[in-house]
Amino acid sequence: RFEARPVTSFSFDETGALHTEFASGDPLCMNADLVICASGLQTDETPLEGVDMARTPRGFVAVDPVSFRTSVPGLYAAGDIANGPSLIARAIGHGRQAAIAVHKALSGMDPAENLDIWIDETGRVREDHVPALPAPHVVAFKEIMHADYHEHAARQILPPAASDGPELAFAELSGGLAAEAAVAEAGRCMHCGHCMECGSCVESCPGHILEMTDDGPAVAYPSQCWHCGCCRIACPTGSIAYRFPMTMML
Repeated sequence: RFEARPVTSFSFDETGALHTEFASGDPLCMNADLVICASGLQTDETPLEGVDMARTPRGFVAVDPVSFRTSVPGLYAAGDIANGPSLIARAIGHGRQAAIAVHKALSGMDPAENLDIWIDETGRVREDHVPALPAPHVVAFKEIMHADYHEHAARQILPPAASDGPELAFAELSGGLAAEAAVAEAGRCMHCGHCMECGSCVESCPGHILEMTDDGPAVAYPSQCWHCGCCRIACPTGSIAYRFPMTMML
């Protein structure tokens, strides 16, 4: 049995102890087999005690990337327990995908079937079978023709957060980068597959087919382009591709 009261205010004293003020009235009572306090600092594997399942090399629960099934029949996993500490948005997204995977299994559907589920304006759950989208193209390093355009630099190290007392459950674990270090770290990004408007393609075009506009490089005279490839070779981010016949796409 789980009891909870609405919290009106809370604070921490100098020692880090929590002081909470609750609203008056009857508490909210719920029956539960297990209550988990998820603070996000460490995974609570109490429900998995005695369960023998496959693990990843880092000790997380191994799951199928499509169906979210574990090695134990009928058991699914998602979030930090399967992927390690990450953003809460990723945990929510994986939880939703795992719920859809369970729905597919109980409905006798193929785990790879693309299913869209949403709540309509009346509050009812709807689902629709939609065609699968093609896998997005991931720009490989070998596709970046002018990688030496970017200066090689070491990664900036995050300093630990300053703490004068015991660490609190919701305190930041790192101090973050200072402005100068943040700029240096951002400068390491190669913007793979995305035009960063550096103008290298315009400068390297022997026929002056390209011009720099307020929206970035543009093909000013497509009918006069002979596809020499100078723009693609000069592009430091691999964002230029050709499309035939006799047109160009940046």
